[in-house]
Amino acid sequence: MKRILNFKDDFAKKFHGKIIPTREALKLLKAMVDSCSIPERALPNGKTPVVLFESPCPASTSISSVAEVCIFAGELHASETIRNYPGKSRQINEDEAVRILETKNAKGHVHYIRCKETKSGPFYAICNCCPECCETMKVEHAEVSILVPSGYIAVVDPHKCIGCGQCMEYCPFGAMNLRDKRMRINPRKCMGCGVCTNKCRKDALSLARNRKHPEPLLVDKLK
Repeated sequence: MKRILNFKDDFAKKFHGKIIPTREALKLLKAMVDSCSIPERALPNGKTPVVLFESPCPASTSISSVAEVCIFAGELHASETIRNYPGKSRQINEDEAVRILETKNAKGHVHYIRCKETKSGPFYAICNCCPECCETMKVEHAEVSILVPSGYIAVVDPHKCIGCGQCMEYCPFGAMNLRDKRMRINPRKCMGCGVCTNKCRKDALSLARNRKHPEPLLVDKLK
């Protein structure tokens, strides 16, 4: 799999990244590892070129527990990152990368991907952003769009929702509000990140296709 991302609208040239739910982030990680495991893309030590990088965003806040949030894959970029930022990056394996994605999801972080075609080959990144410290998400809140929505929207099952409001506490885009003891979703604000769906104790939230947004990234359909 030489190229795992090939979007018709070429969002990489227009936006900073595209939001994806955790299930697709995990699939994408697997595809990234497989794509980078061919011999000509291996690191000098023979390991898969997957690197965990310390994002500069938390440095601008008082939050210190979310330093490592970016997963890079692709050569020569992985080895260059380790060489140029020895104190801020480290090589990881697929199992550790999976644990990171799952842990960040549990904390309510948002996954978004970035991809670039370069002279030395494709470069991929999955950022796992803390809403309180991510500079990209702060810009989104300022209504300057640099992220592509996932292509989904959160949907509430009125028969299951008990109006506890727990999911609303985790919504990173302020797209939820409680009215008449039922959760409501603002379609103009929801980016379809899926954070809320994992916080509902009654399984009353799910993601559905939002036809007003660009197509979702479905890793199984990528060539």
